[in-house]
Amino acid sequence: MSEQYIGIKGIYFNKLLKMLIEVGDLDERRVLDFGCGTQELRRLLSHDNYVGYDIDPKLSDVQTLDGVSFDIMVANEVFYEMSEEDIAATLDKIRPPMLVVGISRQSILNKIGAALLHKGAHDKTLTPPAKELEILKRRYRIVKKRNVWILADVYLLELKS
Repeated sequence: MSEQYIGIKGIYFNKLLKMLIEVGDLDERRVLDFGCGTQELRRLLSHDNYVGYDIDPKLSDVQTLDGVSFDIMVANEVFYEMSEEDIAATLDKIRPPMLVVGISRQSILNKIGAALLHKGAHDKTLTPPAKELEILKRRYRIVKKRNVWILADVYLLELKS
């Protein structure tokens, strides 16, 4: 288990994962976890119809997404570490029909929490939350939106026709 899922900060990160499962109805779908990290989401799902993909090949179930079959892609606090161009190119290449994303608000509360509990959080931000959502809304329509303790928003998105 990754360090961020333990202790006080683990309460937030586990709540975020549970919200992704609820909003995306992930227990009923074939899941591609894009930017899966240590695959904590897999641990919480009630099935094993899950494929984890990460930039670190040691963390991935697959080395390429070619031929991977899924109903919904999860991108939990991943896109902010990508440039706007890379986010757009990734979505255009993979074209997930459904997408559930967790987007940190990166607000003052997030910054206080990061200073106290998770030093370095959001240091790698290339695309701020508002721009990330703007990129997503060009390709997807919002089906559901929930928030996790005013720290993050979770969206269920459906590909526009």
